Amino acid sequence: GRAMFADRLKHSDGERCYERHAAYQMRWDLDALGIPDGGLSSLLSAAAPNGGPLALLGAGAGDPDSGVAAPQLRVYSASGEMIRGWPWLHGRCVGLGWSGRHELVAVLESGHALVWSMHGARLAEFGLGAACEAHGLLSAEVLPDALLLLGKDCRCYALHALGSEAERRLVPLADPRLAAPPTAVTAVEPTAPGGVPRALVATSTRTILLLDEREVQDQLLTSGPFCHLVPSPSRKLVAAYSSSTNALHVFSSDLARNLSEFQTHAPRPPTGVVWCGSDALLLRWGGRVVMVGPYGDCIQYEYAEPPLLFPEQDCARVVTSSATELLLRVSPVAVAVLTPAATAASAGARLLAASAAFEARSSLAAELLRGLSQTELREGVAACIEAAEHEMSAGRQLSLLRAAAYGKPYIRHAGATPSGGGGEGGEGGEGGEGEGGGGGVAEQRRLAAAFVRACRVARALNAVRAPEVGLLLTRLQYGALGPERVVRTLLARHAHLLAARLCELLGLSEMKVAVVHHWGKAKIGGAAASLSDEALLAALAPKLDATAGASHARLAAEALAVGRRGLAARLLEKEEDATRRVPLLLQMGEERLALTSAVAHGDAELIYLLLLHLKARLPSALFF
Repeated sequence: GRAMFADRLKHSDGERCYERHAAYQMRWDLDALGIPDGGLSSLLSAAAPNGGPLALLGAGAGDPDSGVAAPQLRVYSASGEMIRGWPWLHGRCVGLGWSGRHELVAVLESGHALVWSMHGARLAEFGLGAACEAHGLLSAEVLPDALLLLGKDCRCYALHALGSEAERRLVPLADPRLAAPPTAVTAVEPTAPGGVPRALVATSTRTILLLDEREVQDQLLTSGPFCHLVPSPSRKLVAAYSSSTNALHVFSSDLARNLSEFQTHAPRPPTGVVWCGSDALLLRWGGRVVMVGPYGDCIQYEYAEPPLLFPEQDCARVVTSSATELLLRVSPVAVAVLTPAATAASAGARLLAASAAFEARSSLAAELLRGLSQTELREGVAACIEAAEHEMSAGRQLSLLRAAAYGKPYIRHAGATPSGGGGEGGEGGEGGEGEGGGGGVAEQRRLAAAFVRACRVARALNAVRAPEVGLLLTRLQYGALGPERVVRTLLARHAHLLAARLCELLGLSEMKVAVVHHWGKAKIGGAAASLSDEALLAALAPKLDATAGASHARLAAEALAVGRRGLAARLLEKEEDATRRVPLLLQMGEERLALTSAVAHGDAELIYLLLLHLKARLPSALFF
């Protein structure tokens, strides 16, 4: 059979292994999107980073001659579960993407932008400036908090502060004075953090230009024209595909160094180029996807249809009409532990083999365990724990954690003597007395804490990766985001129950309060008009009362905002913090109740606030 982790590419530090992980069988129904003959790859699509939702704009959107009566824009989870869909009633879309706040942004040829929540709520619609509206747009790239726009006048524009209406502004980049539209455009990092993004522009004259607000820098290349420009997730590298030589180049981000060149010998350029992490590239020709490493060796994957390719910071998502896969680099510790050929050299692999033998009730377990010194046993337990955290397969996670749990009891601290009665492998770790147990009690505690953490992280990741949730996070992505941002991502999906359970699992007490507040606001905002205030209060009050630190006043403000004054009053009756209750009572016009509450609380500042409010609102005769 095929060896585990057989896909390998050469790197400066040796070979690295890659895995084709089958994540989901897709749960979607694509009939309403009117998939053309080219399949999914012929649709306009955008995937949110870190395993987030996928947006697909149906065939015929903005094209009156397409024959499609009602094009659809649909948002799906990574597993194909539809989150929301709505009709596309706008013109031709030249750019679709996700902002850093989980908002879907569409840029129109007419020079306008539309912003939706992933649940289809229209959040914003705005023009992109007189120049863009006058000339129209050829293409647009959506960045976390900016847009890079290419106008039909062959000028590039950057929209800065996309998420802030007050700070949002359009910045024309320096004029490249092109006689023909560029062959490729992409954004690169600004010169200063928080600044306006710069643009790389590939021209028909075989070179690449670097544009910022003030100047155009010709990189004086002659190997173009380039039909693909793709910055790496780290933004430290740029991949460029030359349509004249059919060669793939990798440059430093400033294009000062050509780091590698791969001659594809293909008859035509690929239809897609994306990064797989920051150390490999994927090229797509129809249903054939080729992964290229930094030293020119490659791995080929075949699909029944042209797949969608989406880059992630440590892998790539491959989406077809029937399945989603991850192409990802396998962590070195997982390679050492899980590759059978490594058994003779890796302490983790031998511990895993001993654990498997123990599960099978084989006497080989004791022999394998005796072959591990105390140092190797500690290394093996640590390796199994680390590999389990990075493992995508729940079955392999369980095997690795069982191996770590099997090895932990046989680690002795300094001064300990062999028990001799530990059952199979009880005398494990020959030479233990001579090594003195190494790190002692502190080392045992460190491994125990690491084991508990790995179990919690594995449970959290398995929960969010479940098909009904469809958040396809890797361990590296989870570490980069942090548990709080993962919970906020779930809140954006309105997955409140799972978010609350993750808070309990990971000990995030403050985030659990935020989850309850978000759930309560969604409950109030989404309640049918026929639902009584009493019924809503009965649903909200138990959750608020059971969560330490939850504020009834926060939800009262939401109730007041949607016109449920009675519910707001009932919630304020339960609010114990007068500093939250009094301002809202004043907003509701309940001055008498506010005065009673302020006096009962005994807070002089609240009483002065109330008196100043009454003085400004009442005629002098009534006030005095």
